[in-house]
Formats: sequence, C-alpha cells, structure tokens
Amino acid sequence: MSQIDNLRTFFTNPQLGGAYEAVLCGQNSCLWWAVIEGHRERQTELLDIFRNEKLKRRLNAPGVEDTDPKILHRLEGFAAVLSGATSRDFTDAVKAFKAARAPELGESTTVSVDDKRKDALKDTLGFLPSLDSEEGWIAYDMLWHIQCKIQEAILNSGKKLEIPIPPPIDREVMPVLLDDGGKGNVVKFVLEELPGPDGLVTPDWWSMGMIHFPGKRDDGKRSRDSFVASTQSLLRKLLRERKNRFRWRLEPLRKPLPVCAFGRSGEAAVTCAALALCAEHRVPNAAILNPRSGITATVEASHLPPSKWALGTVEPTSITNKLNGAKAAGLSKVLLHKDQLPQELPDLVRVQRVATLGDAYFRLKRLNEMLEPYLEHLDGLAAKWDYRTTPT
Repeated sequence: MSQIDNLRTFFTNPQLGGAYEAVLCGQNSCLWWAVIEGHRERQTELLDIFRNEKLKRRLNAPGVEDTDPKILHRLEGFAAVLSGATSRDFTDAVKAFKAARAPELGESTTVSVDDKRKDALKDTLGFLPSLDSEEGWIAYDMLWHIQCKIQEAILNSGKKLEIPIPPPIDREVMPVLLDDGGKGNVVKFVLEELPGPDGLVTPDWWSMGMIHFPGKRDDGKRSRDSFVASTQSLLRKLLRERKNRFRWRLEPLRKPLPVCAFGRSGEAAVTCAALALCAEHRVPNAAILNPRSGITATVEASHLPPSKWALGTVEPTSITNKLNGAKAAGLSKVLLHKDQLPQELPDLVRVQRVATLGDAYFRLKRLNEMLEPYLEHLDGLAAKWDYRTTPT
C-alpha cells in the first residue's frame, strides 16, 4: 500500500471516532487536507503532496521554500513516521528532522540515553527510534501523540488498555500575542515536562502541524528573527539544570493557528511560562499564570538571576493589532515594556507597563489578580512622581 492509502486506512478507522484531524497535527491541520487532496489527484507519496501548488496556496504563502526553507524537511520526517512500521523508517525521520534544524541552533547535540529506563511506548510498539539526539525525541513525540489518540479511542469504546501511555508530568500555559499579518491573533504557548533526558528542550513539531517558522534574516532592508531559535535559547538557559525533559508548542485559542510565526515578541511570555513551571513548591498541573493576561516584549538574558532580566520593546506598528487580537481572544490585561511606543494606545484592553521579567511574572500570576487595583494605583503614583518637587 502507498503512504496515502496507509494514512487513509489508519485515520478513517472507526475506532478513532472521526478524530483523524486531531491526530494529524491538531484541529487546524493542513496535513489532513493534503492527504485528501493527494488521494483525489491519485498521488501516492506524501512528500509529493507537500510540494503541491494547491497546498502552498492554502498555506497562504508564495512558496514553501520562500517562507520556511526547512518545512519540507520537517514534513519529510512526518511522512517517514506516518508510513513507518520498522525502525529504519524512524531513522529516516531523525535524519529529516536534523536537516530541518534551524541554522541558529547550531549542530544537533548528543543526548545521553538510559537504556534501562522503562518506556510504555517502546513496550507498545516493540521498538523506538534512536534517542541519542534531540531529533530522536522529536520523532518519539510524534509516536507519543498518535498512540495517545489511539488509546483515547480504545477507552471511549469501553475497552481496557494493555500498556497505558503516561501523560506529561506537568504543564504551564501562557497566551502569546502575534501580529499575524496585521490581523492580530492570540495563541497558547504550552510548555510540558515529561520523563526523559534532564534539561532537554524540543519543539513539539507534530502538534504545530505545518506552521511556517522562518529562520533569521537581515538583508539590509528587513530584519527578521527566528521564533524557534529565540524560544529554544531562552528555555535552555532556564531549564538546563532541571530534571526531566521539556517540549513546547503553540495551540489555537479562539482563532486558528497562524500560517507563519517569527520574531522575538513572544520571548517574555515563553520565559514566564518556564518560570512558572519551575516555581518552588509548585503543585503539578495547577496553573500559576493567569490565562486572561498576556505580554508582548523581548527578553535580554544575562548573568543576573532571571527575575532581574531586562525586557525590551517590540515593533511599534504591531501593538494595535496585538491589542485588537487580545480583545477578540478575551484577554483582560496586556503587559508592555515601560518604553514601548506608542505611549497613547486605543482603549481595547487594560495595559500595564513593566521593565523586568520579575515584575512581569509577578503581575501575570493568578493569585495576584486581586491586587490589580492597588498595582494600578501605584503605577499612577509612579507616573506622577517628580524627584525635583515631590517631598521625600
């Protein structure tokens, strides 16, 4: 059978209860659409469909290679795992994910493997891809998601599981504000802790489907930073000494996931999620951050403790679009850097200004929501303060 026939047979299985879209990279999956389109045009190989002009137009991009030159390698990895029934297929997937690696991340790092560690996924499948690299764990997570969805269908049918796949140990969620082509969009940044090599951080490519993540570029006319590179860099700084491994992804909130995500404006949100997940005396799976509060700012990591890391401004022309998106997503408050322009903003959501990561993290916590009136009063006093005339 061809890759397409295998996919259609698997994902239209009645046991899955019509949940194939959720299995295939989320509810907004372009991958499932590609499978349907490929079957209609009698194409047999998944990678041929990814190069289909109709799919590129659906992704609203002039061409996959022009926007994100690494996306075809990622999709090649998807194809290898989806069509795989042997360890060789997963070796091919790992190679594809290594080819898809953003240049800013440098060479793939070697990961120490505990061969004696019990693994439910290995017991279920009988084999696993090589887990001595970051990309091996990315392929592992693809298998993890698929098996979890299969087990969910089995449980819904009233049957018992022979070998349950364990859920993540802990997770934290934080809204991320995106310009999204001038329309404004808010997505959820999800950071999960799972069993695995200590301090390992990987993107959850499978869950993010076919989002474009362009790499860093500066051609003199336009500068652009990589969302993946900045996210990975900050998370590694914060989590490298932690036990277990971590993976992150973007999930839709009220609007579909964006076609493309780039830049550093999500750094503060990403870093606050990591601080919350590592908080002392944290109760597992009890969220610390307020889901109705957001922030858009860069982070200047330094040798100082994270709470003293300085925040930075983002592109001024994107602020109004992001505030519109925040209002549409039901956010009640957005934090900006204290020097963020424009200073005069439309009255869409409550705006507070901060200077450091510690201040931002404090204001984003759920428990501090009751302090909002006092914080706003203090902000008002600080704005009126004049050291030349105010008595001390």
